[in-house]
Amino acid sequence: MLESTSAKESIGSDVALHGGSDHRLGRRIQRGLAWSLSFLVPISTLLYGTVHPWPRVGVALAAALAGAVGIAWAGRRGGGLPRGLGVSLALGLAAGVVALLDYVPVGADLRRMAQPAVAGPVLEALALAGRGDRARALALDPGRGTVELASYLAMVLVVGGTAAVVRNRPRARRLALMLVATGVGVTVLGLVQRWTGATRVYWFTDVPLRSSRPFFGPFVNPNHAGTLLAAVAPSALALLHDRRSTVQLAGGIGGLVVLVGALACGSRGAVILLAVGVLVSLALTGGQRVRVAITFLLAAGLFSALFIGPVKVADWLTRSLDPAQ
Repeated sequence: MLESTSAKESIGSDVALHGGSDHRLGRRIQRGLAWSLSFLVPISTLLYGTVHPWPRVGVALAAALAGAVGIAWAGRRGGGLPRGLGVSLALGLAAGVVALLDYVPVGADLRRMAQPAVAGPVLEALALAGRGDRARALALDPGRGTVELASYLAMVLVVGGTAAVVRNRPRARRLALMLVATGVGVTVLGLVQRWTGATRVYWFTDVPLRSSRPFFGPFVNPNHAGTLLAAVAPSALALLHDRRSTVQLAGGIGGLVVLVGALACGSRGAVILLAVGVLVSLALTGGQRVRVAITFLLAAGLFSALFIGPVKVADWLTRSLDPAQ
């Protein structure tokens, strides 16, 4: 009887020890995934300035792998992904599947139906090349389309993996600080390049000859820089609600620097995206009065833009943000 009891106690202690070891291992793996996903944005932004595709491809593959591992790990540990995350991933991957239709070979009639604006020149070019009677992929540039589709799918996996792994306050704070720091770095680099009259990204990487607008930071296209800065702004607002005063200060200063960068890069879309992102963030974190005020502002802005005219508004933004155009 005593031997049986001691054997059961030994088995129980072994199970508890094994379970605790697995739990600690799981925490270490999850922590490593969270750190890896948090560093993706600054690393990919840094390498974007090389203008060469292979560093970007390497980062995209690493990002997709980290995101996929994060999704698989969270699904296995928690008995399944949260419903909202699962629906978002399903919709994102479904959009990627729909994009595969661009690679379906089509004839002349279907091309005219699907691409009425460019079907004529494309069919003429195919006829001159002696391939007008063959079915060709709907995509005008299948190679470039493949790269863009792969980047999109990697982005879906990164977003899903980050949402699956970064699920507590310290990790969310660290991710937000990483994003804001990246935006601040892009802004500072872009302003220093402007002030020093730099003609190369990082002062040594050539800019493509076809580029007609001044680059900003590591981005040859200032619209890309503006999009990043606009996406970072809500994270700066989120840091203002943190319990730590130092984090609040970092969010406030970082938000102001990001705002300066969005205005200085000369992208019209960046200003619009930043304004929309800030208003949506305020609506999500504010009370009923804040939501009503934001709804009124959005309606008034839309009515004013329609009354003045979208073309005039776009011209005014262009003259204000980029007078050289």
